[in-house]
Amino acid sequence: MASKIIFPWQCRAGRVALGLSAQELADVSGVSHRTIGTFERELPVSGESVEKIIQALERAGVAFIETDGRAGLCLETRVVRTGASERTGASERTPCAKPPGGISRRR
Repeated sequence: MASKIIFPWQCRAGRVALGLSAQELADVSGVSHRTIGTFERELPVSGESVEKIIQALERAGVAFIETDGRAGLCLETRVVRTGASERTGASERTPCAKPPGGISRRR
């Protein structure tokens, strides 16, 4: 069973925001292309498959948010640090900020 729940629209929105096709998300998540399509069409898939999809999207920089009964998502940005770290190519993620009246969908 999945430890985190997302809505199918969040999966599709996150995938599209990353510029991934359903097949590309399937490849990086370890689930089938058919499973991605089934989930995005709001049909039942296993909790294990949903967890794999969530993990793949989060690794790619999607953050799933829920505030005041509203669900949404945002993309974390990768920022290259200055100074000595810049020479090594080290980077860090900048967490998503909740925009005022941000885009979300009530469920």
